[in-house]
Amino acid sequence: MAPLPVFIRGGASFSRVEPDFVLIKDGVVVFVEVDGPISHSESPADAHYRVKPFLDEGVIVERVKSGDCNTQEKANLYAKQLTDLIKKRGAQK
Repeated sequence: MAPLPVFIRGGASFSRVEPDFVLIKDGVVVFVEVDGPISHSESPADAHYRVKPFLDEGVIVERVKSGDCNTQEKANLYAKQLTDLIKKRGAQK
């Protein structure tokens, strides 16, 4: 797990992508974006364009509302959902 990693694409189409978390397990890569009331103001289309190079490589992008993981209990439930997703995706390979 990597919190707040930075991915940079150089050249003429320079871009910087900083997901909130990246999880890597059993060949499955998941970007987790935590959306709070003021943390993300981009449009859905802009959000998609920002992560499209990763989607094209098979990365799973998960978005979660900050209120859905703002307690230890909720965070544990969400972590379980992510673990189940990774197991499911790994089984599909």
